[in-house]
Amino acid sequence: MLSNKLLILLFLISVAAAQILLKPNRSGLWEGGGAEPDPETLAPDGVTINNGYVGDETDIDDDPDAHDVNLLTIAQNTAGDVIIQFPTPNTSPIGTQTFRIALSETPTNANQTTEAYTIDLYENGVQVTASIATGSNIATDPSAEVFDATWDAGDLGTADGSLVECYISTTPETGGMPGNRGSVQVEAVEWNKN
Repeated sequence: MLSNKLLILLFLISVAAAQILLKPNRSGLWEGGGAEPDPETLAPDGVTINNGYVGDETDIDDDPDAHDVNLLTIAQNTAGDVIIQFPTPNTSPIGTQTFRIALSETPTNANQTTEAYTIDLYENGVQVTASIATGSNIATDPSAEVFDATWDAGDLGTADGSLVECYISTTPETGGMPGNRGSVQVEAVEWNKN
């Protein structure tokens, strides 16, 4: 039979082990057993311009809610599409992921509401999930609107997130004088990884 002192010692060891295994994470929630998301905000580290845009990742690597004046520029009445690459996250993404994108319409425009955008999830230049966000009637520069495009990490072919890309396709306004039709500018992009 175990002595009382040994039972107390075993009890204290089990309490200490539980405190180590169940520690609060950054959000104040308890974790332990099983993978927990490790939030991380990733700025672009590469841009592949397929059509229309001029600029690089340094023009859009700001927080979409507090971006600077740099952006991917585009001419009036021009469609654009661009693939935005990100660095490999510190930990593999889990669950719902979010691209946050700040867009604006070119300052000169025909005051139509038909300029539009579509966001797709890509991996290494290949579409994974189409139309994770779409919309039109975007605020005119110098104002910008921030749009969220959510997707599931389970859709990735490479689980560590090293090949994640955000594909943005835009179309200009229709109607009005062709030379005045507004196009969609990309102001800032980030990946909020869980």
